[in-house]
Amino acid sequence: MPEAHTSVKIERRVDAETKTTETPRTDYGRERTERAEHHRFASFVQTFFISNIDIMASSCCDNNKKSPEMKSSYFIGRHDEREKLKTFLCESDLPLIQIYGLPYVGKTQLVKTALQEIILEISPQPLHWDYFCISNDTEWSTIHESLNKFLSSSNAPPPHIYVLDDFHKLRPSAWPSFQQICDTVFIRFPSTRIVLVVSGWKAFTITGIAYEKLKLQPLSLAESTSLFCRRSGLAISEETEACVNYLVESCNSLPGLLVRLSDRLEDLLKMMSLEHICHCLNTADNFYDCLTSSMPLSRDAAIFDCFEEYITNLPPTQQRALSILSCFDGHFGVDVATKMIETDRQSTFYNLVSLVEQKVITSDVDFKTFRIQRIARDFADQRLKHLRCNDVIKLKYINIIGEALVKAQDIYNRGLLTEAIGIINENWENIESLMRQGVHHSSDQNIFPAYYQIALQAESVLSSCYPRAAKDFFRGCLDNSYLFGDREEQALMKATYGRSITAYPDIGGYQEAMKYYQMALPVLKARGLNYRCLLLYTSMGFNYYMQGKYKKAINATEKGFNLEVTDRSENEVLRAKVTCASILAYNLGFEGQIARAESLLLESMKSLGDSEHPTMSVMLNSMGLLAERNGNQVEKALNWYMASLSRRRKISSINREKLVVSLCNVAKLLSRHKGKHVAALRLLMEAKAIREEYGWIHLNSALIQRYISDVYKRQGKTKESIPYAEDALNIYTSINPDYYGITELVADLAHSYILIKQPKTALSCFQKIYDKKHTILEDHSSECYLSGALEHIVRLNIDILHIQKFYTEELLAELRRLSQLPEIRRSVKAKYLRHVGSYSYSLLLMENKIGMAEDHAGVLLETLPGTCYYCAKFMKLSECTQQEYINMINGLYVSDHLA
Repeated sequence: MPEAHTSVKIERRVDAETKTTETPRTDYGRERTERAEHHRFASFVQTFFISNIDIMASSCCDNNKKSPEMKSSYFIGRHDEREKLKTFLCESDLPLIQIYGLPYVGKTQLVKTALQEIILEISPQPLHWDYFCISNDTEWSTIHESLNKFLSSSNAPPPHIYVLDDFHKLRPSAWPSFQQICDTVFIRFPSTRIVLVVSGWKAFTITGIAYEKLKLQPLSLAESTSLFCRRSGLAISEETEACVNYLVESCNSLPGLLVRLSDRLEDLLKMMSLEHICHCLNTADNFYDCLTSSMPLSRDAAIFDCFEEYITNLPPTQQRALSILSCFDGHFGVDVATKMIETDRQSTFYNLVSLVEQKVITSDVDFKTFRIQRIARDFADQRLKHLRCNDVIKLKYINIIGEALVKAQDIYNRGLLTEAIGIINENWENIESLMRQGVHHSSDQNIFPAYYQIALQAESVLSSCYPRAAKDFFRGCLDNSYLFGDREEQALMKATYGRSITAYPDIGGYQEAMKYYQMALPVLKARGLNYRCLLLYTSMGFNYYMQGKYKKAINATEKGFNLEVTDRSENEVLRAKVTCASILAYNLGFEGQIARAESLLLESMKSLGDSEHPTMSVMLNSMGLLAERNGNQVEKALNWYMASLSRRRKISSINREKLVVSLCNVAKLLSRHKGKHVAALRLLMEAKAIREEYGWIHLNSALIQRYISDVYKRQGKTKESIPYAEDALNIYTSINPDYYGITELVADLAHSYILIKQPKTALSCFQKIYDKKHTILEDHSSECYLSGALEHIVRLNIDILHIQKFYTEELLAELRRLSQLPEIRRSVKAKYLRHVGSYSYSLLLMENKIGMAEDHAGVLLETLPGTCYYCAKFMKLSECTQQEYINMINGLYVSDHLA
């Protein structure tokens, strides 16, 4: 395969007339116009690049014939992906692989190249393979027939490879049939390998079998440039470097678009200069056509034939109404149907009632809401599509549901939660259908802006009511924005998708979300979109908080709170600043700035008045947290938490997940201060059931497990509490290994192991804290987590003197550092210095023992650790004397008190 491209001098293929034409010279590698490059390139493709990308030639299923020769083409990079695909096809035991990614990212060409290489490797033995490309009109029976022919036509040695290209166009009604094929084919034909080529950011879910997934990303800039130059015959020089870089970047590093551009470049250079081509890209306004969305397939043909005889007897107006309204998955009203059909309301109502009487659609008693029967909807999609324009119908459908969502968002923003929920419930299934389309279906110049506006204007209500589906939907919109949107649209989608990742982070999700925020912020600033910058700073603050980086969270939210915003109405700005203030106050509480945090929250709550704004429940919860931290005002905190829980119950019908934090906080205080452990466990189990429903890997899941562990410890069941704490630790670590709560939890676990007489396990826990000292000192420099862990390490290493001495020296260095912090009070500084004196004396004893060659055992420290946050709590839980507890933390279990 071609190696990395080497620069050579370009041969300019421009005729005399072109050379004399004056065109603006611009450094396209550095400067951009108001509209984004990808948007410009889109229209240029439609105008100039008519030729299609090379696709695989049809293969031969007959093993007696020679496999067809495939046209060679330039293929750059993708070495790991190629090897992975070849290994799967030739060696893996798995029957199926999905290759997915953006349109034009080179999925088909990857399969083609891998097959070429396999043919060469196994030559002269023939390769039995076949290729089928699904289109929007492809019947399932056609696919099934092709697959059966392939399976029954060869006695050749394995592998037997069947490629289904454009699998995303397979109609939803055919998915069960494909699933059934998967359940049977691979048992009867174990050497068969099926390759699915899918345009989309997410692979399809196939149950019952194990399968491989391979996601293709766009090429790197160097690979894109190499492919473009090799294919077009250009080479980079000082004169052309900026233009070549601009053309490559305009293609978003997608090989398919690069091939189209390079194949037409020679003809274009006969008509205009390279600079002029860039100028055309920079000023074009249209979009290029994309793949049309797949339509649902029919059910069994025999059933449809019977149904057709029934439907064709209906009046033409009713047949057309059925065809148009079949795009609704859920219920719809008369007004919506009137907009779709474009008739007067009376005629629409008459047609709907007639269809109800014919049992084709159903309705409520008052004929206010209607729903098309599933078989009628599938039939209309299959046999009545000639009565409608699919693109127009889809756009109408998107706009109508989008209007409902934007209306719900506006009501939601004004705090009228009940009314917003009513709108959502009425359109529940239709909204879900809309978001599914937004994930997997490519969009054209009309449909992408509709999806984009829905994602932008109804983000909060979508995230609240459909949190998981919304994350996929926003990712689909982001992917499409790379192809069809300008820079501003891309930046706004990056911010939107980043917020959805923060709400539901996978491993490394918080860091990934922050990357999207940082890419979006400069664009929003440059465009003067201060309101969107305010929202983004708020999101960044929340993200930093979830990572335990409180100072960074405060810096981000302060920037947002102090930002002057004039590009939105006063009410919108007020609501956004209230949300920002809420997150700012929450982080201030963790940094000890209680008074400022309370002032911010009370001022914000006063500005909202009696509103049921969603942020109100968050602020009530924050007030409870501040009451706890400000002198442990238990009753006051419990009242705040209960008020927050009461408000969140009101929206639990659409998103029960909002209850989790309040349930945990109420349970914590009931158990810790009221002794109501059974009631606390009941609330925590409710929270646990909710989290399991919405997805278990989440920071709130760890919080639940941690609080359950605490309740068991208060009940005297230390051993039973440990599995819950370990589970919480695993969740924290899987999401963010640097999360601040991990240190606290590990210290808690170490003390639990001390109580159940496992000093070695406890020592390993304290050692983990010491191993992360650089992270602790960076993020929590004034806290005593490190010194507390070192005090325990010194005591538990009583058997090995030189190790005990080393950690004592480390402890003294940390205590001296703490005593020199400028922000600590004089009394705290005096305490640290007293501990310095005490441990200095212990170090002297250790050095004396070493000098006297008595290094077989360390020094017994018969005092409690002075900087450990947890010893007082666990000594109380163990119900033992101080001396007995001192023995335990030294690993000496003289008493059987805790047996």
